[in-house]
Amino acid sequence: MLDLTTLEGKDTPEKVRALCRKAIQPVDIPAGRPALEWPAPHVAAVCVYPMLVPTAKDALAGSGVNVAAVATGFPSGQYPLDIRLRDCVDAIAA
Repeated sequence: MLDLTTLEGKDTPEKVRALCRKAIQPVDIPAGRPALEWPAPHVAAVCVYPMLVPTAKDALAGSGVNVAAVATGFPSGQYPLDIRLRDCVDAIAA
């Protein structure tokens, strides 16, 4: 299983939707070739920043691919504990 991740400061909803499409169909099957000849890896989750969780959830609805989110002031984590905890609560609530 794989996780696909986009964690750029300039991520957009469209970039997340594109990554979700890739997660749902990770390999393009050449025209005229049976799908069984091209076993695709299974994507377990798409990982995004908390503010983009709703976009990823909508794009992945019904696909079997999960949504993961970073929190706690990622990537540094050098924020006060109350802010890091709130970040976790917000990510879960999304």
